[in-house]
Amino acid sequence: MILGKDVLEEIQSDMIKTSLPNWMGRAPSDLGSASAGTLSADQWRTICLVRLPITLIRLWSTDAASDRKKRLLENYLDLVIAIVHGTTRQTSPGKITIYNHYILKYVRGLRFLFPNVDLFPNNHYSLHLGSMLERFGPPQGYWAFPFERYIRLVHNVNTSQRDGEMHAIATCR
Repeated sequence: MILGKDVLEEIQSDMIKTSLPNWMGRAPSDLGSASAGTLSADQWRTICLVRLPITLIRLWSTDAASDRKKRLLENYLDLVIAIVHGTTRQTSPGKITIYNHYILKYVRGLRFLFPNVDLFPNNHYSLHLGSMLERFGPPQGYWAFPFERYIRLVHNVNTSQRDGEMHAIATCR
């Protein structure tokens, strides 16, 4: 286990102590518990790009941290840097170069840190985002967040098994 209960408690503690800009998605303060519910893509983004780095840097960059924890932290921060540069609303050749460098470093780091674990298809797909950025520009025009929000909205609708209710919702009636 990479992030145990002790790290989760530290993340929750840091969340209470840290203020974020109003435009950032808020994660539930009971993160990791069943009562926190299903997280939205925006909440996951805030957790992964802000909350986790704050806590992991504090815990794993110290002299007391094991070499493995330091390597895990460096690998995770490679992913964070890649995501930040790969998902901006404006892109440039420089940002694409940074993205390509850090995502490749991240995937290679996974292979080093977890030699007996197969990569997931998303790890492979992430290596192609740089060429997608070159061809199509910033990903907001073609990624799935709007659809995830719609799916979440529909998922929370109580139809009470009434025929035709989903059709009315789907057609926005």
